[in-house]
Amino acid sequence: MKKIEKIDLNPFDETMKNFKVECTYNWFSPGLFEAKFIVTNKNGLPWNISKSFDDNGIENWGLWEHDVVEMFLQPRNDPSEITAPYLELQLSPRGQKFAVIVHDPRKKYETPFDLNFMGHSKRSSKEWSAEFKVTHELLLKPFLYGTFNACLGDVSCREFFASSWANRKILDFHVPNAFIQLNAGPKKGDDDC
Repeated sequence: MKKIEKIDLNPFDETMKNFKVECTYNWFSPGLFEAKFIVTNKNGLPWNISKSFDDNGIENWGLWEHDVVEMFLQPRNDPSEITAPYLELQLSPRGQKFAVIVHDPRKKYETPFDLNFMGHSKRSSKEWSAEFKVTHELLLKPFLYGTFNACLGDVSCREFFASSWANRKILDFHVPNAFIQLNAGPKKGDDDC
């Protein structure tokens, strides 16, 4: 059953007002997740993009230093399982991708070579749309938590957005206890014979 959810991303710093970010997402069924970001560039600032990254791969380390939208997807067997690995997926306005499975933030991670990650970006001077379609065996667990994020603007005036912030004093997206639940989880009796 298709159920599309919409969420507006919140800025880390309320004084920065160059961009607006919204996201729609859908977990069609365990194993398949789709999301679409719309980034509105209110002042028509140049997109912060780089041609130095691979247009076809997923190992674009440092892509987040330029404009990206990203999602962290943490499948869990139980809602309390906040230490479960999660997927970090990024997409730039040029369509460049980055993907990693995070086991322990900033300490232990791996490239998910078996990931099916399709991304598409379309941009004008005022708007950028980024579409994700992801399938992976990790997404087969019954509960799905995550966050949607954006890193935008030139290095001199970066703006950061998230669907939820753990702490507005420390800029950090890698906080699983702040991830929001993205699906309803299994219904009572789903495991009954």
